[in-house]
Amino acid sequence: EIVNTAFKTADKFGDKTDVELAMRISEKDFDDFCINNMNDKLETYSIGLEGSEDLRYARIVADYLGTQHTIKHMIELSKEGQVSPKIRQYAESVIREIQPKDYMSEIAALYYDTCRTIRYTRDPAGAEYIQHPELVLQNKAADCDDIALYLNSLLRSVLMSVGNDTAFTTVSFDGRDHSHVFLTVVEERSGKRVVLDPVAGPKSKKMVSQVRGFHHYNT
Repeated sequence: EIVNTAFKTADKFGDKTDVELAMRISEKDFDDFCINNMNDKLETYSIGLEGSEDLRYARIVADYLGTQHTIKHMIELSKEGQVSPKIRQYAESVIREIQPKDYMSEIAALYYDTCRTIRYTRDPAGAEYIQHPELVLQNKAADCDDIALYLNSLLRSVLMSVGNDTAFTTVSFDGRDHSHVFLTVVEERSGKRVVLDPVAGPKSKKMVSQVRGFHHYNT
């Protein structure tokens, strides 16, 4: 079925390179890959002009495979953000009045500051736009993936060596499509994962109760 999907997509656009690539994929190869990577999600990437047919079909194939299309880019931008002097300076200003080494209070302060200062704004229709954390800080507007990577950058800019593991958590509300992402952090003493979702805010508990599937991507 995967091979057939590749053939149909390539044939539609007359791309012989894609057809030749599809011919090199055997069902056995794909089955072996799945068996050897049962705990990993396949990541896919595509390059093209915004709004073009090739990107639209790439998204269809990615959704069909259940692949994760943007998480790796989020992690890369978040790592850039955590070493940004602007991000660190802002994070330090937020936690300045908190007692030293009160790490959970620092996490809470940065979370609530994000809830208060960043307005949730959807991406343009039909586009997946991921902002650099510095742009989120500047524009004060972002969607769920931008907010998650921005908050992660803030946390890790001042808490990188503390041991509080962070992860981007994607969730599904129908058991199939992962339609939302937020940041989670491991509370060091209890080992429990804490949800930090400024989009859901005070309704986070209700949101989590509706989750039917999830995946953590360590940052």
